[in-house]
Amino acid sequence: MTEAPMPENTEAPMINSCDLVEVSMEKTLEQRYAVKFCVKLNKTPKDTYDMLKDAFGDVCMSYSQAKKWHKSLREGREDVNDEARSTPINIANTSPKCANS
Repeated sequence: MTEAPMPENTEAPMINSCDLVEVSMEKTLEQRYAVKFCVKLNKTPKDTYDMLKDAFGDVCMSYSQAKKWHKSLREGREDVNDEARSTPINIANTSPKCANS
């Protein structure tokens, strides 16, 4: 059986910056759940961060963030979502790419 020829003009798909924000938020939650799992396994903050770096690579949270979440979860925090803020954060995006999202 012969393979179908690849089209000559194959371009990388365009990535919408709004999609990147959504992916980033998903990765943030995934990492927080991973920290929670490591806390349940009695891993140290350093071991936890090393595992996060191995699993998430360039999109890994900083060591200080991993340590903060580790401490908070070890002290009994259950929820990995952000707590409500006293003042809302500004999430307005004037980019025309996000206008139709």
